[in-house]
Amino acid sequence: MTSRFDPFCGETPRWWTIAAHRPFLVDLAAGVLDWLGEAAPETLSDAVILLPNRRAARAFTAALAQQAGDRPVLLPQVRPLGDLEEDEPPFAPGELGLDLPPAIAPLTRRFEMARMIVEDFEPGLKPLRALEMADALGGFLDSCQLEEIEDPGRVATLVEGDLAKHWQDSARFLGLAIEAWPRRLAALGLVDPAWRKASLLRLLATRWGDDPPTGPVIAAGSTGSVPAAADVLGAVARARPRAASSCRVSTWVWMPASGPG
Repeated sequence: MTSRFDPFCGETPRWWTIAAHRPFLVDLAAGVLDWLGEAAPETLSDAVILLPNRRAARAFTAALAQQAGDRPVLLPQVRPLGDLEEDEPPFAPGELGLDLPPAIAPLTRRFEMARMIVEDFEPGLKPLRALEMADALGGFLDSCQLEEIEDPGRVATLVEGDLAKHWQDSARFLGLAIEAWPRRLAALGLVDPAWRKASLLRLLATRWGDDPPTGPVIAAGSTGSVPAAADVLGAVARARPRAASSCRVSTWVWMPASGPG
């Protein structure tokens, strides 16, 4: 890194890489401090840094503090892209007018799914087996919701004709996630965590595509495997400065890599 490194100037889209053999979060922290240069310690407090998960966010904060040494620096707003909430930046309270129901707690979801399987699929099932099947059904549903499958109900048409009974039972089992589970969630006034996560990311991508923020944003280390997250990264990479003379204030960058190291 050099003192002239500035990820927020230049033509869009802006993409940077950190070699796979390098300590990813340490190099990212060094680059952020390099961009900061001799600016005031509070400069970083307006920046938003999106990392893949909470573990990476904690590790980056520690790396930034270590790299800063004795230099006083106010930390940026480090957020996990995989677990954003609307009550903290980059979502300001009420900023997007979010009206999403709360997500069901993981343990509650597991037991509610297990009870649904016993009631609607296989009465008399042993509790341990029901919990195992609930885990499998939840994983299937999470995948559909994160991938934003438009018509998950198509699973009911996967088995046609005179096929083996276990294939028919599998289709009927997966059908619980499409019909019975949404009814149970609606009765509880809750939604699935994966659906809520994808919805928040989709709202953020739309908002940032139409109205970029005024502070710097760095999205780093995410592979963009979730469609809504990929759109957030695209919005970050394509954003243009509002004024050519204020590169440090109004543009974003995505610094992709193989992952936190």
